[in-house]
Amino acid sequence: LRQTRLFGFGQDTWRITPKLSLTFGLRYENYLPQVGAQPGSAATFDPATGEVVVAGIGGVPRNMGIKPYNLGFAPRLGIAYRLFPKTVLRAGYGRSFNGAGVGAVFAQNPEVDPPVQFVQNLTQPNPYTTAIPTFLTSGPPAPPTPPIGSNGRYPLPNGVSVYFYFSPLDSYRIPLSDSWNFTVQHEVTNKLSVEAAYVGNVGRHLFTNPNENQAVPGPGDYGPRRPFYKFGDTQVTYAVCNCDNSSYNALQIKVQRRVAEGLDFLASYTWSKALDNGEGGYGFSNNYNIKADHGPASFDRTHAFTLMHNWDLPFGRGRRYGSNVSKVVDGIAGGWRFSGVSTVYSGVAFTPTISNAPLVNADFNYYHPDII
Repeated sequence: LRQTRLFGFGQDTWRITPKLSLTFGLRYENYLPQVGAQPGSAATFDPATGEVVVAGIGGVPRNMGIKPYNLGFAPRLGIAYRLFPKTVLRAGYGRSFNGAGVGAVFAQNPEVDPPVQFVQNLTQPNPYTTAIPTFLTSGPPAPPTPPIGSNGRYPLPNGVSVYFYFSPLDSYRIPLSDSWNFTVQHEVTNKLSVEAAYVGNVGRHLFTNPNENQAVPGPGDYGPRRPFYKFGDTQVTYAVCNCDNSSYNALQIKVQRRVAEGLDFLASYTWSKALDNGEGGYGFSNNYNIKADHGPASFDRTHAFTLMHNWDLPFGRGRRYGSNVSKVVDGIAGGWRFSGVSTVYSGVAFTPTISNAPLVNADFNYYHPDII
């Protein structure tokens, strides 16, 4: 596989008045879709026809027709204003793209789809029947490997899964985060300062990997209720959808004492809420309704307090107590420092799930109970 990435960035700082300064910038990022380095080295899936589309063969381009996203502009803006001699206001906004690893541009992963890799995935016809009745005797039959047509296409065999494809072809996006903050900082004394801030961000175009061949709830076997059953396919078929969202909002308070009389510390408190639907592309129940799982993130903790400190204990020569003790006593009792990092969190959210729901009669990833 090959991929081209284009980047550009500009930034400047404008000191408008002795009290007010402005920092602004603009970054451009373009992660062009992956292409097959050689004909046949990558592929995708066409859900309109049920066919595998092979890069560089017939009329199929090496990028498999996936359209680039050319609007990757990421502005930055920061403002600092000295309200009073010892009080400063700060505000900022910035957009960042996440183009690393699965969940961004590499979620395309055309090298793990057939014909490069054949992943056999046999599914249960219903909740009460095993997917492979002959598992203990002969095992499943080998997956078929049909020849690639001259037009670069061939029907996806039943039981062979596709794990990453874009539909429509212009839905390719790069996950991004919009972040902002407003901060008030005040110097109480020349040794002590306090800071309070509102911090927020939203995630957009986040990666999801839904099974687009999930059975629709209803009676009978799963197969006839699968969208790709019309092509003879009953296996799971995973699409790439950069369509998930997340949000974070927090009040952050910090108190800091610089070193004086042998003591310095940094105490911080955060009151926050992080919300999402799924995480890492997964974690949702119904592949057709990801937003139904909207709620606190797995890492969400409403309250968080952290204290970091260093305290030179006042015992021994040159200190408040025992400044005239002997060298022996000073060697034992003097020169001690009490340091530490203490963190206290509130608990994380808990989501009860069940593995089977006969009344739904569909192959959801999991199910939410009606009664706990």
